[in-house]
Amino acid sequence: MRHVLRAMVLLSFVLLSWTAAIAQDFDRGMTSAQNGDFATAVQEWRPLADQGDAQALTSLGFLYEYGLGVAQNETEAAELYRMAADQGYADAQFNLAAMYDDARGVALDDSAAANLYELAAEQGHISSQYNLGLMYKWGEGVEQSDTETFKWHQLAAVQGHAAAQASLGSMYDKGKGVVQDYSEALVWYRLAAERGHAPSQVYLGDMYATGLGVEQNNSLAYIWYHISVASGSIDGSGGRKRIADRMTPDEISSAQAMARNCVKTNYEICR
Repeated sequence: MRHVLRAMVLLSFVLLSWTAAIAQDFDRGMTSAQNGDFATAVQEWRPLADQGDAQALTSLGFLYEYGLGVAQNETEAAELYRMAADQGYADAQFNLAAMYDDARGVALDDSAAANLYELAAEQGHISSQYNLGLMYKWGEGVEQSDTETFKWHQLAAVQGHAAAQASLGSMYDKGKGVVQDYSEALVWYRLAAERGHAPSQVYLGDMYATGLGVEQNNSLAYIWYHISVASGSIDGSGGRKRIADRMTPDEISSAQAMARNCVKTNYEICR
């Protein structure tokens, strides 16, 4: 029995040493990629990919997808992603799903995309949760379901995905997939707005302008419209103009100063 235990300990040591070596090689490739030296990243990752390492397969697939350090080849990228996805690697499942979604390197297949998104989403992959929710929203590759959209977007939203937070805000706002609740809509719009999501900044301005889910407040409406314009929203400029017609020049000047401070403090003083 001691000989068996010794052999098991030795095997564990060998496996740990081998795993550590793989990690070091992968990290060297990642450092090279981050420094823009993609050719060296390919050299570091290809041997690991040949050994079936899922992380290396996925990273090498990304380089082929975008032609970084290698000639662009989306078909090769999809195959590399597939080999990693078959091992249950969530990032590879997401990347391959996106290729099916966009018909890049593979034929368009919404059902395959939805299946892969779900496999990754069930592992907590945020972007997959969001994309799967969209597929349920539009009925692409799955049967349309507002309830499923809400389910997956909620999972992504609580992890800080701004677009998912905005989606929840909209669903509460319109009563789709969930009971209509303006106060709850405001909560999710605010979370997304404070992450710089321009459409949510506009929606938040709308709610303050109309008093839906919150006490009506011209200054706060102006602040969020003003911030949304700075974030690149065209819709926000119209809202800002409408609300400015209800305000005095001093109120507008004060709101503009508050908007600047709001952004400067990373949205700490926006209420």
